[in-house]
Amino acid sequence: MKWEDIQGTIRTCRQCERFDGTIFASFRERWPEIPQPRPRSILFISEAPPQDGGFWTVQGQTSKQDDLREKLLALLKVSSRGPDHGLVSFRDSGYFLLQSFPRPLKISVGNIKVDDLKKLLQHPVETHLKDQITFLSPAAILALGRPASAALSMLFPDSSFAHTLSVVTFLSSRVGYFRSTASHSFQRHTSLQATDGSGGASGKATYPCLSVRPDH
Repeated sequence: MKWEDIQGTIRTCRQCERFDGTIFASFRERWPEIPQPRPRSILFISEAPPQDGGFWTVQGQTSKQDDLREKLLALLKVSSRGPDHGLVSFRDSGYFLLQSFPRPLKISVGNIKVDDLKKLLQHPVETHLKDQITFLSPAAILALGRPASAALSMLFPDSSFAHTLSVVTFLSSRVGYFRSTASHSFQRHTSLQATDGSGGASGKATYPCLSVRPDH
């Protein structure tokens, strides 16, 4: 499946549209234009885009840019200068970001019970996030927060995400740690093995992983 087809399916998903106004809110202007990722990138998973488009949307000159993007690029020492505010450099440097929920949330999910969180995530993760991760075939996956950890625990039930949903502080001193995906640093963490719809291991993809959050 082509990347454009995956994104088109996400935008026109009727099941997601059913929850507009209850679980999901609409984007204020337009859907984010998420570019095609580079293979074997280091993949960050966050919670959901804000209504202004978030990470992949460049705001006007007088508007505030996405806070997550600004912090993440600074942490990774990727320049945010230029009309695209560093988005091309971020991707071309071997990084990418996807969201657990593809649409803005109308409700707060940060403190709800894990079982309830997984119910909300089930369709977005199994129908949308899984296809994007499969296409990207990342070198490593890093979850930015609890909802992202929950999403990964659903896709990779044999990983550490499935047992703890714990978060590790994301410090600037670990930038080199993230970049060297083949180094022993990543080998200390549980690998993720992709699963098929029946819950059995497919054996098609294994990714090093770490659960992290931006340091505020």
